[in-house]
Amino acid sequence: MTSPLSSLFFSFLLIFATTLPSQNSQAAETEETNTTQDSASTNQPNDLSSEKAPQERTEPLPQAELINALYQDSRIAGDEILDLTLDSPNFPALFKERNIALNRGIVIIFPDSRTHSNWPVFIQALRNELPQDGWATLSLVLPIPQTPDLPLRTLPSLKRLSNASESGTEDAQQASEETPVDTPNNETQTPADEPVATAEEPNTSAEAASSAEQLNNATYISQLGLAAIQAAQARGYETIILLGVGDGAVWAAALGANIKDQVDGVGLLMLDAEQSIDINAQSLRSLVPLLELPVMDIYVDTPFTSSPQNTSASHKLRQRAANRSELSFYKQSRLPATSRTLSDQDWMSAYIKGRLRTLKKVADKPQETERPEEPSLTDQRPG
Repeated sequence: MTSPLSSLFFSFLLIFATTLPSQNSQAAETEETNTTQDSASTNQPNDLSSEKAPQERTEPLPQAELINALYQDSRIAGDEILDLTLDSPNFPALFKERNIALNRGIVIIFPDSRTHSNWPVFIQALRNELPQDGWATLSLVLPIPQTPDLPLRTLPSLKRLSNASESGTEDAQQASEETPVDTPNNETQTPADEPVATAEEPNTSAEAASSAEQLNNATYISQLGLAAIQAAQARGYETIILLGVGDGAVWAAALGANIKDQVDGVGLLMLDAEQSIDINAQSLRSLVPLLELPVMDIYVDTPFTSSPQNTSASHKLRQRAANRSELSFYKQSRLPATSRTLSDQDWMSAYIKGRLRTLKKVADKPQETERPEEPSLTDQRPG
């Protein structure tokens, strides 16, 4: 006869013996799943790297992004986009028709290089207000200014590095001469082939220089301005005003100096004119004596600066150049510094409207190029 304690002990022993194999099997299953997950995680990046194709490096295109943004804004505003067809890559132009029956003419806008063809200050206000006064507007999209290449670094530290590299190569050459190494026959590249790769670098730089000369901004903007004038004449506009804002005044003045007597009814208005940083741009002060068309030079006065680089000092030099050349019509007027703010754009637009009307009267007036004939002395009676 067994005691109750012994029967209880045997029952606990039986339960422990039955549960132990199940726990061992569960632990083995969890270990197997963990190992399979680890192997899958380690193999997965290799599979992705082998399947994924190498991506090409893309460079940002700010000019293309700007043109796309102008496309979208012009569609929202209801403007017309004119594609001025040229041999070089085309840039669109934003056209806005006059809103009244009176046809005063068209204003072709050359924007500043730091802005765009619908900049809120000056340009957007004029494009919105001039059609109410009988003027159509055609705002051009100019290319990015071409600046000179960065000079080569000639620091003394670079000379030390070059000298150290040359001494290291000499030591390596001496060591290779003392202990020659046999090269296998199937080797495709030898140290003697390395200078061939470096000899191609001047050719690539020459090709880049030739491509830069082909995309000369001076010739391209001149062709773009002539195409804009032809498009304006095709729409029936006889009075054409070239409006240059900021450093866009340099390109507008260069176009006005080139056309001279080729196109009638053309005037030039320079608004807050500055010198362009483009390496192909001419000096604005040197272009003033070449202007044979009526010119209105409106500068923004900054009275608290005395540097010769600012606008308030450069406009005096342009006026002196015009006085020495005895230009037929070259007038200057001043705008306050607050005209560069958004709050004074309405007042600025009203002021420019008055200046444009004055410029139109002079541009439409036929200039007397021939002097009247003087009476000959033979026809006079004696006494």
